Amino acid sequence: MTSNLNLFEHLSLKEEGIVRTSSGAEELKIKGNGTIKLNNDSGKIVLHNVLYVPDLAVNLLSVRSIIIDGYSVKFEMNHFSITNTSGLIMSGKYVNNLPTLMFANVEHSSNLSSSEALHKSLGHQNGLAERFNRTLLESMRATLQDTGLNKRLWNEIIKTSALVLNQIPSHKSKSSPYKLFKGRSLPLSFFKPIGMKLTYYILPERSKSKTLTKGEMGSLIGFNDELRSYKVYGENGRIIDTKHVQFLDFPDWKHITTNDDEDLIIGEDDDGERSAEGALEDENNQEVESLNQEESSDDGDEEVELNLAPPHSRTLRERGPKIKPVKYSYLAGDPTSFKMAMKCKQQKEWINAADEELNNIEGHDVWEDIINFKQSTADPCLYIHQERHSYIFFHVDDLVVIGNVNKFEALFLKQFPNSSAHEPDTLLGMDLTYDEKSVSLSQKKLIKKGLEMAGMLECRPVKTPLAVGIRLKDATEQEKDEFNKLKINYCSHTGILNYLACRTRPDLAAAVSILSSFNNAPGINHWRQIVHCWKYLAGTIDLKLVLRPDQHDNSNEIKHYTDATWADNLETQISRSGSICFWKACPISWNSKKQHNITLSLTEADMNSLADGVQENQWIKYVIEELYNKSLKPTQFLIDNKGLLDKINKFGSNSKTKHLDIKAK
Repeated sequence: MTSNLNLFEHLSLKEEGIVRTSSGAEELKIKGNGTIKLNNDSGKIVLHNVLYVPDLAVNLLSVRSIIIDGYSVKFEMNHFSITNTSGLIMSGKYVNNLPTLMFANVEHSSNLSSSEALHKSLGHQNGLAERFNRTLLESMRATLQDTGLNKRLWNEIIKTSALVLNQIPSHKSKSSPYKLFKGRSLPLSFFKPIGMKLTYYILPERSKSKTLTKGEMGSLIGFNDELRSYKVYGENGRIIDTKHVQFLDFPDWKHITTNDDEDLIIGEDDDGERSAEGALEDENNQEVESLNQEESSDDGDEEVELNLAPPHSRTLRERGPKIKPVKYSYLAGDPTSFKMAMKCKQQKEWINAADEELNNIEGHDVWEDIINFKQSTADPCLYIHQERHSYIFFHVDDLVVIGNVNKFEALFLKQFPNSSAHEPDTLLGMDLTYDEKSVSLSQKKLIKKGLEMAGMLECRPVKTPLAVGIRLKDATEQEKDEFNKLKINYCSHTGILNYLACRTRPDLAAAVSILSSFNNAPGINHWRQIVHCWKYLAGTIDLKLVLRPDQHDNSNEIKHYTDATWADNLETQISRSGSICFWKACPISWNSKKQHNITLSLTEADMNSLADGVQENQWIKYVIEELYNKSLKPTQFLIDNKGLLDKINKFGSNSKTKHLDIKAK
C-alpha cells in the first residue's frame, strides 16, 4: 500500500474499507486499488493489487503479495533480495531493523558532470555552507591573531568558533541552532574568552607529589559541550580536557607602573599636547628597544620557547583613561584621591569639607564608649553592656534595648534630642507583645497583604501548607505559557512567604523552600501550590510565635533537631535538609534547604543534614555564651535514623562509608 499517486501505472479509485494503525486509535481510509512499477539499480518489479491510502506515512510492501505475483524473497544477514525465474530483480538493506527498498521511478537529468554532481551532493557547492565556512575561517584567523596561540591549534579554534556561533538564535526561530539540534542549551556563564590564562588541577595526582605543584598554567583553547568542561593548552604543549580550572585575569602589559593618583593633565595649548605625545613616543621607543634586545638573545632558547609556549601579542593601552583634557574635566571632575583633591582648583573647599567631617566625628566623643556598651564579636549589630545587664540591637536606623532601659533612655535622648524612645510594639515588621515571662511575635498585617495581592481575602482555608502527597517538578513549556497568561509576579509571593517562614512561621519553612526553588521558571502547578499555601495562612492567620523560656530547664545545653528527605526531587534526585534549634524550650533557629550533592542512601542524606546543623550550631552557641557570659554544655543533637546513630557511635571505616566518616568527624 502507498500514498503516492505517481507510482501507479493503473489505478481504480473506489472506497475499499479502512486500515487500522498499530495503536488502534486511528483509521486510514482505502481510496483505490491498482498496479505499480518500481525501478532501482538492480532491476524492475511490477506489483498488482496495491492499495492507495492517501493518509499513509510510509510505503509498505507485503511479502505474501510479492510471492503471489511470482517473485521470491530471500533474507540474508545484512541484506535481502527479490528474484524470479530470470534472476535478481531487486535488492535492499535493513534500516532500523526493517527491510527497506530504495527506488526511483523518475530519471533525473542534469547539466552537471559526474564529478560536479558528486561535489553538489556532498554540499561543496552549497552557498550557505560556504558562507558559514568563510565565517568560521575569519573567526579562526581573528582568534589566533588576538590571542597569540600557536597556529597548529587551528582545528580546536575552528570547533570552538562553530560551537559559539551555533549559540546565536537564527532569524527564523527564537531558539539557537544548538538547542534545536540537541534539545538543550548551554549557560552563558560556561563560555570564557579564548586564550584566557588559567590554572588547571593535575589529575591523577603525581606520585611522591608532596613537594610538587598540584596544578599548572595554561591557556583556554576550547570547550567540551557534552561534559561541560574546558580544553586547555598547557605550558608543556599538552592539550587537557578538564573541569578543574581557575581562570586568571592578568593585564596584557607589565611595564605600566603609573600611579592612579598622579593622572597626567593636558592643557589646551598645543605645546602640552606635543609634550604628552612625545612622552608616549619615548615610552614606545623604549619598549621597541627592549623587544629588539629580547630578539637578539640565544637562538636555541628561542626555539624551545616557540615549541613549548604560544607567542605573546603586544597590546597598546588606550590614552583615554590616563590622559584627560582639562576642558572636559569639569563634567566628571571629583578627585579620586586625597592627593588629587589637594592639587585641584577647589582645594580650599575640600579642606573645609574634611575639617567639618572631622569636627562632626569628634563631637560624638565615641558615644558607645561613654555608655559602656561594646560591640559583640558574633554579631556586629549587637552591643552588650560591660556589666551584662543591658543589650542593644541595631537595624539600619532602629534599635531595641533590652534590660536596664531607663538609664540608657536618658543618655540617648540627651545625646540625640531629635530622636524618640518608646515601648516597642513592632520589631523588623513583626508585631511584638511581651510580659514578664514570654514574648509573642506575629505578622498578621503581612499575611493580609499577601492575601490581598493574591486576591484571596475571602478564600476557604486548608490544613496543610502544601497539597498532601504533592511532588513538584520543573514546569513544561505549556505550563509556563499558561502561568505567564496570568501576569503574576511569582517571586513577590515567594519572597513574602520566605520572610514569614524566617521570622515567625517555622511551619512554612519546608513548603517555602520547595516553592522558591522554581523562582526562575514557574509553571501553573507551582502557582496552584502558592495559592494553597496562602489558603493555609488564611486559616492560621492568628497563630503567634510565643517564646516562653522553661524555668525548670537547668540543662544548660542547646537541643538541635535535624532530619532529611531522600531524593525527593524527581529530576535532580537532590535531598532536602531540615533543622530546628531550641534553647530553654524556645525555638531560636530553623531552616529547610536543598542539599548540595546527590546522596546514595537515607543515612547519607541524614548525615548531610546533621553536618549542616553542627556548623550552624557553632555560631548559635557562641552568641548564647557571649550573651550569658558562661560556657554551655555540648549541644544535644537529636536524629531519627538508627543506622546513622550506629555509624556515629562506631567509626568503622570502609570504602563504602568513608565519606560518612569524614562528615561525622
